[in-house]
Amino acid sequence: MARVSRRVMLKEWIYYDPDFDQVRSPSHCAIANRIAESDPDIRRVEVQRESIRFTYASTRMRMEFRTPPDARRFLNAFDQGKRPRGFMLILRASDLVAEWSIGMVPWGRVVIEHDGRGSGPRGPRLRPLPA
Repeated sequence: MARVSRRVMLKEWIYYDPDFDQVRSPSHCAIANRIAESDPDIRRVEVQRESIRFTYASTRMRMEFRTPPDARRFLNAFDQGKRPRGFMLILRASDLVAEWSIGMVPWGRVVIEHDGRGSGPRGPRLRPLPA
């Protein structure tokens, strides 16, 4: 039988903050905001009832975990407009569903420069703009 790793990969206290947390928002709910605040290297957090996904910016690795039962109960109460009690979110290596590299994606602001003579990033304009 294969040995299952119980190594803790993320441990964070989850609580409701009425100033920042948005109901029914996968990327701005209480769990997503606390995960994003826990480590400045974590980006693109998305929390669903079935899975929790986020990316480590330094390694460009996307991680997908099963949503633990406590987190599922918290999400259900939160999405119904109730104020749920806080809990300790623990994501273990055994909860990891998938892990993949997202390739070379720029994380900072991307500025597309053009010559300013009507040829923008989408090509030249075919008709003049109304005055």
